[in-house]
Amino acid sequence: MRVAEGGLRSGVDLGIGVLVLVLAAAVALTPSVLGAGFPSRGPARVSSDAVVPAGVATFNPPHFDSGYDANGNGLFDFLLVNVSLSVTVAGNFTVAGTLHDPGYILYLNNATSAFLPVGPAIVTVWFQGGAIYASGVDGPYTVDLLLLNETYSIIDTGSHTTQAYSHLAFDPPPAFMTPPHPDSGEDTNGNGLFDFLNVDVHVQVNVAGNYTVSGFLRDATFNLTLFSSASAALSVGPGSIRVPFPGPSINASGIDGPYFVDLQLYQDAAPPIYLGSNTTTTQAYSHLAFDPPPAFMTPPHPDSGEDTNGNGLFDFLNVDVHVQVNVAGNYTVSGFLHNANYSLTVFSTAAAALTVGPASIRVPFSGPLINESGIDGPYIVELQLFAVDGTPVSLGSNTTTTQAYNHLAFDGAPPVPPIQSSPATTIPMIDGTISSGEWDDATRVNLTAIAGNTLPAYLLVKNNATMLYMAYDAVGDTTMTADDAASLAFDTGNDGVGSNGHEDQFVQGGIGGNPSNQSHWVFNSASGLWSLEDAPYNPNLPNHAGLASAWGFGASPALGADHRMYEFAIPLALLVSGPNQTLGFFGGSQQSPGVVDFATFQYSLWPKFAGGPIPLAEYGDLILAGAGGGDTTPPTISINTPAPGQLFPVGSVPVNWSASDVGTGLDHFELRVDLGTPVVLGPDVTGYTVSLADGNHTIQVTAFDGANNSASASVPVIVDTTSPSLSVTYPADGAVFATTTVAMAWTASDATSGLDRLELSLDGGPATVLAPNETNHTFAGLSDGSHTATLVAYDRAGHSTTAARTFVVDTTAPTVTIDAPVAGWVSTRSVQVTWTAADVGSGLDHIEVSLDGNPPAVLPGTATSTTLTGVSDGPHTIVVQAFDRAGSSASASVAISVDATLPTATVTSPTPGQFLGTSSVQLAWTASDAPSGIDHFEVSIDGGVATTIPSGTTTYVFTGVTDGSHTFRLRAIDRAGNAVTASVTATVDVSPPTLAISSPTAAAFIRSHSVIVTWTAGDATSGIDHYLVSLDGGSAQTVVGTATSYTFAGTSDGAHTILVTAVDRAGNTHPASVTVTVDATNPSVSIVGPAAGAVISAASATVTWTASDAASGIDHIEIRVDGGAAQTLSADATSQTLSGLSDGTHTVNVTVVDRAGNAVSSTVSFRTDTSILSPSGPLGIFGPTSIILLVVAAIIAAILIVRRRRRPKAP
Repeated sequence: MRVAEGGLRSGVDLGIGVLVLVLAAAVALTPSVLGAGFPSRGPARVSSDAVVPAGVATFNPPHFDSGYDANGNGLFDFLLVNVSLSVTVAGNFTVAGTLHDPGYILYLNNATSAFLPVGPAIVTVWFQGGAIYASGVDGPYTVDLLLLNETYSIIDTGSHTTQAYSHLAFDPPPAFMTPPHPDSGEDTNGNGLFDFLNVDVHVQVNVAGNYTVSGFLRDATFNLTLFSSASAALSVGPGSIRVPFPGPSINASGIDGPYFVDLQLYQDAAPPIYLGSNTTTTQAYSHLAFDPPPAFMTPPHPDSGEDTNGNGLFDFLNVDVHVQVNVAGNYTVSGFLHNANYSLTVFSTAAAALTVGPASIRVPFSGPLINESGIDGPYIVELQLFAVDGTPVSLGSNTTTTQAYNHLAFDGAPPVPPIQSSPATTIPMIDGTISSGEWDDATRVNLTAIAGNTLPAYLLVKNNATMLYMAYDAVGDTTMTADDAASLAFDTGNDGVGSNGHEDQFVQGGIGGNPSNQSHWVFNSASGLWSLEDAPYNPNLPNHAGLASAWGFGASPALGADHRMYEFAIPLALLVSGPNQTLGFFGGSQQSPGVVDFATFQYSLWPKFAGGPIPLAEYGDLILAGAGGGDTTPPTISINTPAPGQLFPVGSVPVNWSASDVGTGLDHFELRVDLGTPVVLGPDVTGYTVSLADGNHTIQVTAFDGANNSASASVPVIVDTTSPSLSVTYPADGAVFATTTVAMAWTASDATSGLDRLELSLDGGPATVLAPNETNHTFAGLSDGSHTATLVAYDRAGHSTTAARTFVVDTTAPTVTIDAPVAGWVSTRSVQVTWTAADVGSGLDHIEVSLDGNPPAVLPGTATSTTLTGVSDGPHTIVVQAFDRAGSSASASVAISVDATLPTATVTSPTPGQFLGTSSVQLAWTASDAPSGIDHFEVSIDGGVATTIPSGTTTYVFTGVTDGSHTFRLRAIDRAGNAVTASVTATVDVSPPTLAISSPTAAAFIRSHSVIVTWTAGDATSGIDHYLVSLDGGSAQTVVGTATSYTFAGTSDGAHTILVTAVDRAGNTHPASVTVTVDATNPSVSIVGPAAGAVISAASATVTWTASDAASGIDHIEIRVDGGAAQTLSADATSQTLSGLSDGTHTVNVTVVDRAGNAVSSTVSFRTDTSILSPSGPLGIFGPTSIILLVVAAIIAAILIVRRRRRPKAP
């Protein structure tokens, strides 16, 4: 449930701009030039004693909130938000607040206005506790704030979060709706169809009483809209109110459900108390489930202007509403005429007794209201039909759009006569009561006589030398509510211009923010609006002495029943006026309508009804009575010239009159044309020349005496300086006819003197004179070609207007031939059709192109081609028909067969990527075409020139194809020209690969039974596919093409032949072989001498051996002494002498190496000894003994020498 206060919400997000619109709706009916609207009653009083400029202030948080218990039951009746402000320029301010929860289930808005001085301030915004309770939503709540100045301009924004209230802390509302709200159809006449769609609105009642639910049933697009309401006396507890919607209206709409129903609950009071809103969705009814209406509207609804006074301008815009009547009876149509932005709004109704069958009800809309709006058509007219036999029943709505009228085509409103104030012989008591005899001397104006006013009331006016007394006797307001109000507004200069501090307005009552229920406002030129001067009235302000107003509720001489009354006393000095002066006057104000019953919001204004305050320039005249009061006899006056009804051929009309007064004497004259603005002339003037526009005019001269008594004389005249109006309505200019008989029609009129005659001629021939009321003529026997008819209208003043219309007679048909397609096969489903067409008479108007007799495509006459799309495969007939402007035609056709399906073709050989070892390549394929069949094939290689091959062929041989990759292309073409291509890429390779064995080399000896063969190979075209390897002619082994070696295991010693064959991918081969000897057995060797351990007494020694090798034979022999460097000897060596051997032990190694590289060694150790002292030396045992003896002898000799040297010398 969505709870709202102060307005309904249709969505979740309400922006600042929308809130301002809500405020504007609350404070104004419509904008005006100098006024913002009729404000609603504010919760705070406004007080000031001077012109207040637009204030300046900002929010100054924090803000505070609290609950307020008004009835002492412990529950909050209101949630108060105390908004803190900082005011820098004093003025009138409005704080608007929107209270909601995060999901916008609860949504309330309210506003408070106040005058605030400079400094800190608090403004309290109130939110209804009952609405919070009914929402079921707990706090905290968000309050979005707007601060507006007196011109309702936003000057600051803010936000506040409340405390975490429970919704149960607030007083329950007297009642609230509790969805769901079931709906059902009701058949009251037993014919099986629903007469009503009922919505049973469930209500929880806390306070017994009378309650009303208003409902608005609609579809999603608002094409169906129905209003209904129902009331019931409900007791405490759950209750229900059934809201019925008329079934015939649903039937007439043609719209099926489900429907949306917007509901509002009110407690019956004065005024009703709004308790919340719900929206429910009905079941998915068919509109045919409801009873047909007794009548329904059948558009179109033509419109026309109606001139009732013969002045050539429309007094009414009539809409003839067409109605189909099923049940005879009385019906009413209500109409609402407006423009797109609703700046023009006119309401009207019409009723008629209608019989069964088609009928019409004419709804007239006021021409003067359209004229005054200044808005040109077309206009939108919303219509509603009602059956009014018994309780009115809505039978549906329509909307129509009028022709594009100019607002100046409508008559202006007759001038509103001024109010002539009466001399005040009795001073009324300003107490809000119109007592018997108190206002008998006042001028009485019946406000109900003004079209649009809705509240029956009288305006009473009188004055003396110093005071103006005015009263509203609101006989139509019989309910006393706190927001009733009345107001007066004055253009003190009567110049239509707002002057700062003047243009006074006075309000008495509840609407308008009136402290003490009264306020005085003056124009503020800075804001362009009215600002508060004093509220309540301040007698200490200049010229305010005696200013008073009051309201009451009781009986008056006009009505014995209790009703609202308002009285005002205004010092003339405050209005800067006096006796015999004329004030601009508006029965209304910026703040409030003239007199308003707030309970029904019916109100009345003067001098005209409006949706809001009117501009100063549109105020009427209030003529104050003279100060004397003793002369009550009006003067006499008569107009001497012109004569009544006199016709003037020029716009200057001299007027002459005679006048006299037997009392206070003539004071002045006022001359008016057509009740327009008067020209004020001195009392001695007896003539004046007026400038008049064409038309009928009434010249009025009014004589005023010194006591403001007046008498008038008037005379009608006609001014005609304008030629008549003439318009040929048929034929259209340039129209073409296929007949030699042509009718011509026209409208002709003259707004003033009237038509005298018409003259019609053809192609410059003699004219035929026609009566002024004739509106058509027929030409017969016309020849082919162009003709011009000339019509001249003459008025009674001798003015003429000429209208000519050219048309063409063409009885010869055009010619057309189809250029493309030609008969036969077409290969596309988008068939382009071209043609040549001509017409020697009126010219081509349009071309129609059809396929197989289907509805044609309509093209302009200049078209020479079009494309037919989506044409299916198969035979078709195309027809091109040319129409000339006279309607004659000629056609041409062509039969085609469409084959937009490609043939199929598949290459079966060679296969993709195949390697071919031949230069003659056969291409093979399969192909077919279902619609038109294969016409021929085209084959090519590598994008070369194609060879054409007849259909039925399935192979073709390409010869002399060089090595390398080639693309073979097949193109199949059917009889419609559709072609499909299939291709395959294959490689031709007729060259063998290359191959060379890298190892072993020819005649190589291999000393391993595992023989590894390696090779290098290549193929420039297709590449190596694999290798075949074999040994000694044995079985070949297959090796992958990437291999470069192979190992033969277990190869026996001896000679072998290895064969390697390279095979490329095209099957070409290249062999290579090598013969080798395998020797995996070591040779043999044995050292013969010296013997192991032998001692050789020389420095040289000879080593001898024996050696052999059975397989490959000995290659060489290596000999090493004591591990030193090897000395290589020939294969047949059997000994080697070693010289220069040192004494000692030596080891000799003899290694035999065969031709396969196998080696074997043999070692022997011996000692050499060449010392003479050695027993093994060359001297044998004698050598060492001799050395010992020599050593002993040397030692003895040495001892003897030493002893001799120590012997003393001789003295």
